[in-house]
Amino acid sequence: MKKCPVRNRQESPAFGKRFSALGLQRVLGLMFLVFVSKLFLHFIPMGPMPAGLAEQFMGVLMAAHYMYPVGAIMVLSEILLLVNR
Repeated sequence: MKKCPVRNRQESPAFGKRFSALGLQRVLGLMFLVFVSKLFLHFIPMGPMPAGLAEQFMGVLMAAHYMYPVGAIMVLSEILLLVNR
């Protein structure tokens, strides 16, 4: 085992893997948080709606304000991902 430069403790072989996994978790959490928060803040422009039944289905979901509770649940889950819960 190598000596860790911080407080002379021994560094385990999984030390780097743990921090790289934590960093990856933070990056993915922030990425998901940004793209889901566009449901509320509208800072990323949406492309054209698909034609046909998909357009009608999305229109109904938006008119019924169904996407707001779904977006709130997604934002809450991403915040919990970021705080490691």
